[in-house]
Amino acid sequence: MKSSVTCLLLVLLSAAPAAAQELTTGTIAGKVTDPAGSPIAGAVVIVVSESGTHTATTDVNGSYILPFLRPGVYTVRVEAPGGFTTAIKNDVAVALNQRAVLNFTLEPGKKETVTGAAPLIDVTSTATGTNLKYDEFAGSIPLGRSFTDTYSVAPGVVSGLGTGQGNYAIGGASGLENSYLIDGVNITNTGFGGIGSYNIVYGSLGTGVTSEFLDQVQIKTGGFEAEYGQALGGIINTIVKSGTNDFKGSVAWYATPGGWRSAYTPVDLETGTSNTLRQNVNDFAFSVGGPIKKDKLFYFLAYNPVITTDGRRANALDNPAFVPARAGVSVFDESQTTGFGGSRYAADPLAFPASVEMIDRTRRADNYALKLSWQATPSHQVELTFFGDPATGGAGPQRDTAPEFSDFATGGGGSTIRFGSNNQSLKWNAVFSPRFFMEAQVARHAGIFRETSAVND
Repeated sequence: MKSSVTCLLLVLLSAAPAAAQELTTGTIAGKVTDPAGSPIAGAVVIVVSESGTHTATTDVNGSYILPFLRPGVYTVRVEAPGGFTTAIKNDVAVALNQRAVLNFTLEPGKKETVTGAAPLIDVTSTATGTNLKYDEFAGSIPLGRSFTDTYSVAPGVVSGLGTGQGNYAIGGASGLENSYLIDGVNITNTGFGGIGSYNIVYGSLGTGVTSEFLDQVQIKTGGFEAEYGQALGGIINTIVKSGTNDFKGSVAWYATPGGWRSAYTPVDLETGTSNTLRQNVNDFAFSVGGPIKKDKLFYFLAYNPVITTDGRRANALDNPAFVPARAGVSVFDESQTTGFGGSRYAADPLAFPASVEMIDRTRRADNYALKLSWQATPSHQVELTFFGDPATGGAGPQRDTAPEFSDFATGGGGSTIRFGSNNQSLKWNAVFSPRFFMEAQVARHAGIFRETSAVND
């Protein structure tokens, strides 16, 4: 088992309001001036969304900042004393780990409404990359259900060429040199650099969360800020959905019948291998979220079991230089049949049934997520998050290297596996003054991989 605990205490203190580069939230900041360009002090900036209301007051320079906002769409209203009237900007998009700069010019006796005025580029960030709102993006283009499918579409992300499913090469680095963050929890495998549960035999098996739970995904391909490290490739940063003042829920079933897929192309290696020739996937998704107390306490709950059944068959082998192991038979004893068929080694279904038949391999992942969000005061927010993807593989041909390790031997052979992770995070965001902010977080990632032989050979 691999278990890691991460503590983060980020305190932002400056002589003037500065932008916080929050990992799991966003920021709105700017200035309020009069028509002559003079700053307006004491103006109240109010931002409203389905997750509640936040306020800030401009300083003597007319500057304001609203950090730790959940990514989403906001309405921003500015009110100022001294005869100035209200200015409103609608449909202001706040993205994950970015700052939206909104400047206001207030005129006496006139009400101003501007729609969609927020800039699309965060000029305060040195990073290059892509931000995706998952629900909107997945509804526009065909996109797989896995978390790893979301960032494969970003510019600069290409196949890792052998580094395992989901481990894409970014910025010229290998697929095992990225860093993966979900709700501030680093789920990168510390031994190999892959995502989730990873080893050299099975590759990447667990991803920590499925796309059913995702709110926004940020793919950083270069120019990382100082708070990021341990990555030569890219940074994949995403957050789990949060509850809002609106009750929302969904129930879905996604099926991929094996008979509807195009034919697989078997691979025939001299050292022997097994091939997937059929695959059935049943993906059940349930989620619900809403307020426990309006504007104060919210919840989000999701459960997503995914059952995958692969029909696999080992290829026949006629290679005198390599004789795979079989119980009770020496690998150097060429007089014994090994079950791979061919002119020299006659097929022996009792020793190697998968050389003539297809055997099913089943794996089940019970993905889940739970988030509680508490707006304790207008300046203090607390979030408690649980998510994970514990999974199992039943007794059978779990390894792809079946011939070499006798995974298709008589009586089912192979092994059973347990893999995936469980993750917890507690986060506290605080605004003590217009110049003093704090983001504190403690998180735990526990990843597991266990393999047990089904037959004591």
